[in-house]
Amino acid sequence: SNIASKQATKATPKLFKAMMSTVLLHHNVTTNCTNVFTVQQLKILGITQVLAGGISLLGCISIVLLIVILKKYKDSTQRLVLYLNITVILNSIGTIVRGGGYTIENIVFCTGIASYTQFTSSCILASICCIIIELLLKAVRQKGAERYE
Repeated sequence: SNIASKQATKATPKLFKAMMSTVLLHHNVTTNCTNVFTVQQLKILGITQVLAGGISLLGCISIVLLIVILKKYKDSTQRLVLYLNITVILNSIGTIVRGGGYTIENIVFCTGIASYTQFTSSCILASICCIIIELLLKAVRQKGAERYE
C-alpha cells in the first residue's frame, strides 16, 4: 500500500497538468466571448449584471434588516427565510463580481467565480428545499391535529 500511495502522489501532478491543459485548451476555444460579442456589448452585459446584482443585494439586505429589527426570526420557517436571504446576498455578490469581470480573460478568475456562483446557487436551492419541507411538515402536523379535535 505504501508503494501504491507513492505512485499515486507521483501521478497526481501529471494528471493535474493534463487536466489543466485540457481546461486551458477548452477555455481558448469556447469561453472567449469576443468572437460572439464586441467589447462594447460585453461592457453593457457586465454593467447590466452589476446593476441586477446590486438591486438584488440591496433588496435582500433590506429584508434581513427588517427581519432582525422586527425580531421575526422566532419561528423556524422565518429563520429559514432569513438564511435564504443570506445565501441570496452571497449569490448577489458573486453576480456583481462576475459582471465586473466580463472583459477579464483570466482562467483562474473565471473558474473561481464560476465555482463560487455554483456553490451559492446550490445553497439557495438547499434553502428553498428546507423551507418547502418545513412548511409541508407543519401542514401535515396541523392537519393531523385537527383530525382529533
